[in-house]
Formats: sequence, C-alpha cells, structure tokens
Amino acid sequence: MTPFLLPFLLPAAGIGLAAFLLRLYQLGAQELWLDEAWSFYCVTIPDGWRPEVAGAYSPPLYYWLLHLWIGIAGSSEAGLRLLSALAGTLCVLAVIWAGAEVFTPRVGLWSGAFAAVAPMHIYYSQEARAYALLTFLLALTYVFLWRAMQRDTWASWMLAAAAALSALYSHYFAVLALLPTIVLPLVWPETQQARRRWLRYGATAGLCALMYVPWLWWSFLLSPRTQVVIDWMQDAWARTPPSLAMPKTLEMLGLGGQTGLVPLKLKQFYTLEFPAALRGLGVTLLLLLGLWAVGPWAEQRLAVPWLSRRKLWLLAMLLLPLVALSLISLVRPVYLVGRYDMVVFPAYALLIGLGLAKLHGVERTGPLLVSTLAMILLLPIGTKLVLYYHAPSQHRAQKTAVALHTSVRNGDVVVFTGLRGMAVLYYLSREGYRWREGYCENPSAGRRFACRMFPLETEQAPSIYDTRRVMASLDAVNDDLKVFMQGLQGPDNKLWVVFHEGEHSQFGFQVPEPDSFLLGQLAHRGLQPLPLGVDPALDIFQFSPASRRFD
Repeated sequence: MTPFLLPFLLPAAGIGLAAFLLRLYQLGAQELWLDEAWSFYCVTIPDGWRPEVAGAYSPPLYYWLLHLWIGIAGSSEAGLRLLSALAGTLCVLAVIWAGAEVFTPRVGLWSGAFAAVAPMHIYYSQEARAYALLTFLLALTYVFLWRAMQRDTWASWMLAAAAALSALYSHYFAVLALLPTIVLPLVWPETQQARRRWLRYGATAGLCALMYVPWLWWSFLLSPRTQVVIDWMQDAWARTPPSLAMPKTLEMLGLGGQTGLVPLKLKQFYTLEFPAALRGLGVTLLLLLGLWAVGPWAEQRLAVPWLSRRKLWLLAMLLLPLVALSLISLVRPVYLVGRYDMVVFPAYALLIGLGLAKLHGVERTGPLLVSTLAMILLLPIGTKLVLYYHAPSQHRAQKTAVALHTSVRNGDVVVFTGLRGMAVLYYLSREGYRWREGYCENPSAGRRFACRMFPLETEQAPSIYDTRRVMASLDAVNDDLKVFMQGLQGPDNKLWVVFHEGEHSQFGFQVPEPDSFLLGQLAHRGLQPLPLGVDPALDIFQFSPASRRFD
C-alpha cells in the first residue's frame, strides 16, 4: 500500500465503520411493520419458499438473499434487518468509491461521510426491505459504468452490466435510475473511440434488457396477479402537492422525515416532532451546498477535467428519475416521497459531497469553512438521529399476538381487517405458530384456529389491499362473512375480529370503511362486539350471539 493511498483508505474505512455502527444501533428496537412482515412471509412460506410468491409484486433478488440470510442470522427483528444494515454500509462505501472515481478522493470521502449519517438512508438500512440493497447496487453501477467508459474493455462493461442487472432484479424502479445513465456517453469528451463506446454502452444496455425481459414477461403476463389500483398510493399522492414533491424529496433525503412532512407512515419518522428552527437550518444549508456544488465557484483546486460535464451527468442522475416519477404519477400515482425516490440517493450524496469538497478547496480558509459548515449541518442531522433512535415502539402487533395466543381457543376463527394481519402473524410465528391454508397451527402447544383476512383476496397477496369489491356490494361482504362463519368448529366457538384501526369514543367503537360494512353485517346477524379485556387499544373483539353490545 503506497503512502498516497493511506490518506484516502483510512478515512474511508473509518466512515464505513461509523456507517455500520449507526445502522446497527437499535436495529431490533422497533417491531416489524406490514412490509417487513411480508418479507418474512415470502421467505418462510410453509409449503416451501417459492420465487413466484416473493416476486409476485417485486423482483426476487432481495428475497433470495433474505431467504439465505435468515439461515445465518435468524428471523428476529434484528436478524431480518441485519442484511439491510450490511447493504446500507456497502452503499456508503460504494458512494465513497463513486465520488473518488467520478471526481476526486476528497469528494468521495465527503460524499460517504454524508451518506453515513443521512437519517433517511439509516432508516432504510434498518428495514427488512430491498431499498438499502437497491441504493448499494445503483452506486456500484455508477462506479462500474464510469470505469467502463474510461477503460473501454469488455470486462469492465460486463461488470457494469452485472451491477445494473442486479439493481433491476432488486426493484422495478431501478430502471428510473438507470435510464439517465445514457447522459454519460453524451457528455463524455469526443475521442476516436467515441463510436465504439456508444456501441458497447448499447450492447451492455441491450444485454441487461435481454436478461430482464423474461422476468417481466413472467411476472406481469404469466404470473397470476390482482390488477388493482392501490388506494393508499393514490391517497398519498393526492395529499402531496405535485409542485412540492421534488422539494420534499430533497429535504427527506438530507434530513429524514418528521410528523406532517409526508403522508407516508415511516415508523419513527411518522410521529417524530422536529424543531422548526433546526429544520429551517438544515434545509438552508443543504440548499446552499447544492447550489455551491452546481455553480462554477472554487473549482480550480479540484483539478478535475471537464468538470461541468461531470456535474451535468450527476444532475441528470438526481433529477431525471424524480421528473419521471412526477410524470408517471399524473396517470398512475407512484411518487411516494420518502420511498421510491430513494433511487436517487447515491446521486444526492455525491452532490452534497461535491459541494463540501469544493468548499474545502477554497484558498486559505477552505478547511475552516468546511469544518464549520459540516459541524453546523450535523446539528439538525444529529438531533434528528437522536430523536429517531429513541422514538418509542408501541409493540402493538406483538401484544396482539400474545393476546390471541392466550385467549383464542381451538376451533375459533380470527379475522384480521385491513393490512394488520401480516405483522401479527409474524409475532404469532415467534410463539410457535405457522400460517398455512387459512389456519394458525402450533403443534407443540396443540393449538389450531383459523386466521383469515378481510377482504379475503388479501390472503392471496397480503402486500396488496384492495377494497373495491367489498365496497361495491354488501353481497361481497356477506360472501366473506359466510366463509368466516363456516370456519367455526362448534357452537361454542367464537369469531374474533382484529381491526386494522378504530376509534373509541362516547359513541362507541368506530371503524373506517370497509370495516364498517363488516361490522354492520355482523350486527345484522345478531352478533355484537365484546372487546377483549386486555388492552382496548389493540382493537380485538369477539363475536357471539351471547355477546353484549360494546358501549
């Protein structure tokens, strides 16, 4: 190792270690929510893990890795999330590498330092979903693509193709982050090999498409799936003014979420109260850094050739996917601020790193200026992280699972409304239960009772919640209710309903549609809710003809 590399590799290793520790801290503190429980179900389905289940609504790479991973780390909350923590750490290292390749080692270190502490990336590095893996693979693609443009060897182009294809097999929206890579050959300085580079870029893109199209064909045309309009995505987009979507994304990527910022429920961020003064400070500093990075100031000491073209490519990687999400959402809402826009996080981190590196390069006062600004920026980010790590977890799904385990008898029927069932079923699995063919079974405890979901089609794909059928006709509600009642094994068995959410007031227990349709049809049959006397906030009710009305 040459002395020249030590000033880069040692700080890079330190940043990587800090990133890993930040992602490891409190990893299992929050209980699993719906999407994470769905990941667990996909890779532990009792009839044997099947890619067609895992990949019914997203590509399978993350599920394949998680399926292997739980054999090593187990299926606890921390065990399931540790794969994402590792992928998130690798993303930080890949961002450092990308900054060093595209710009300078100093840009790489500043970009990695920002990525290491970015609250939004830490959040997804602590979630058992594919987003941390996706950001890592996208950052790696940018590195390999840049090196392929420089070296122009088939080996380098094949590495770029492998990274891009892996990103595509991690998430469908990876395509939005990969399409703007075509800007790179456009801005690359003209050389005698320009035509050959274009041909090899085209061949690489064609190879990726050739190896990805079969999956798209199988997933969208041959695999049975419910064609639904996802109501919650429509609602989230309706409550996000289109003109504010991109500004909110840029704020979220830098500072993370907080209560009232976006309609998306992001665990800790959804209820996190953040001081307005700190938020204003953080947004202002990020805006100034972005403008400083894009502008022509203090670029001489970077000594980077054709820097303006490199910045143009970086801006394309940051902004074009967001523009595409906005345009697509005019037809079908898919722009979820704080989720699918994570595809631009590597480019965002590089832009902030470029701004910090340029400030560092200011003659005489640069190191002092950048150190001061970094410390001031760390104030809102660090405060957000402290609040994030210490946000309380209600453990509602875990408490519900324990209550059902102790109260439900063999032969009873438990119905989960909305999207609540998957997380509860995960915690029932921790009690020794398996969910198979509509039943929760615990052979060691001799327990077996029905576990159904309302609407019933939710059982086919619990990650999708479509209420249109039951909202259209009471006959549809009665059809589901008839199936539930037929599951009761004897006259003394009871029907239990675990509502997704409800409101207790002096007027009784109120639930949103379509749960109110189910509640109304139960009342029509003479069945009234009797709350389970454990915790009213769990919204667990038993129904039988002898039940008294809940007041």
